[in-house]
Amino acid sequence: MPGTTALWALVALLAGGMAGWLLRREVVPASASQRSQATNPQATEPQATTQPRQQDLERELAQAQRVIAGLKGARPSFLASGPCAHPDDFGAIRGVDPLAQRMLNNLGVHRYNQLAALNAEDIAWVASRMEISPARIEDEDWAGQARSLAVLHGQSLIG
Repeated sequence: MPGTTALWALVALLAGGMAGWLLRREVVPASASQRSQATNPQATEPQATTQPRQQDLERELAQAQRVIAGLKGARPSFLASGPCAHPDDFGAIRGVDPLAQRMLNNLGVHRYNQLAALNAEDIAWVASRMEISPARIEDEDWAGQARSLAVLHGQSLIG
């Protein structure tokens, strides 16, 4: 049986060598143009496609910085400290569902004029506590919609 051990060792050696060769083919590009593309992927990418991607990354960075500021920030001063007997119906604001309304009310946002007063830092603070993206609040323009409703209901705008 000593011959079978040597045979298995040879099979293992060949299998390992083939696996290494296959992996090397997958990882290391064959041609020089592929090598330059692998080391510098933007070299073959047109400028027109990198510009929007850079803008997207800058926007994501700005949002992340606002979220971090919101996490660190103190409770905004315009928020109510206690419950409100008759809060405004935020369901009139596109994007604010009943759960979001309850969360806003629990944070101390009860009136349209409070929601209308949100600036970027306040949006980050509220979004971090609601565990939603600040982009959602900004994209759905909760503050702008609330501003219109505050005026319609005769509420004075804060700030």
